[in-house]
Amino acid sequence: MTIEDIRQGLETRLAAIESLRVQQEWGENPNVSGGACVAVVEYDGTTLAALKNAAHDIQFKVTVLASKVSDRAGRQKLDVLAEHTDNAVGSVRTAVQGIVNGTHYCYVESNTGYREYPIGEQAYLGVEFVLSVAA
Repeated sequence: MTIEDIRQGLETRLAAIESLRVQQEWGENPNVSGGACVAVVEYDGTTLAALKNAAHDIQFKVTVLASKVSDRAGRQKLDVLAEHTDNAVGSVRTAVQGIVNGTHYCYVESNTGYREYPIGEQAYLGVEFVLSVAA
């Protein structure tokens, strides 16, 4: 299983979240209109040996953009996506947790606080998740 296989599996899982559009890259102007958020999955270059002769934790980051300004509606969209309780509908954790494309397991290791991400000349409110995949 390759890093690209895992990334595609994560993108498929995230695309199942109704309020989330998954893109390969940001482009010049991410479309966060109509109540949807936009996400990009990237391999972050980190591979940690979990146990000798066993699985490795491969880390990916998922950056989610919710709105062009830091407003209440944007924060509320991110609140749903960042929900950390088990089986939370519409959360990144619920979408990715489990087996992804033949991996041993995937889980959200951490996420940042909400902050602005500059894309082109526009700043977007977003959050970044770090996912660990045991492969």
